[in-house]
Amino acid sequence: MDLSLAGDVASILGFAAAATLLWGLGRTKSHYTLIGRVPELVDDLKGCASDLSECINNFEGRMPTIEQELANTETVLESIKKNSPREIKKVASRLLKTIKKYDINGTNAKDKVQAIYRDINKLSGKIENLQKDLKWKM
Repeated sequence: MDLSLAGDVASILGFAAAATLLWGLGRTKSHYTLIGRVPELVDDLKGCASDLSECINNFEGRMPTIEQELANTETVLESIKKNSPREIKKVASRLLKTIKKYDINGTNAKDKVQAIYRDINKLSGKIENLQKDLKWKM
C-alpha cells in the first residue's frame, strides 16, 4: 500500500514538474519572438501608419490607396496577434475588428481612418514599451 501511495505522489510531482517546464519554455519562446520578429512587424506597422497619414491629407483622391493600406495593415496585425503576448493580442484584435468593419463610402469615413491611424500608433508604441520592459525582466 505504501508503494502505491509513493507512486501516486511521484506521478503527481512528475506531472507538475513537466507542466512547469512547458510553461517556462512557452514564456521563453514568446520572449524571443517578441525580441526577434515583432520589431520587424512594428516597423511594417509604422510604415502602414505613415502611408495612411499621407492618404488622409488627400482623402477623396486616395480612397483606393487607403483600402490597400488597410489591407496591408490587416496582414501585419494578424502576424502581431499571432506572435505577441495576451495584452498586445487584445489591442491588435480590437484594431483588426475596426478595420474589417470600416466602410470607405460610409459616413465619417475620413474620421474613422484617422481613428484607425491613431490606434495603429498607440499599438506600435505599446509594443515598443513592452520590448523595453522585457530588457529589464530577462
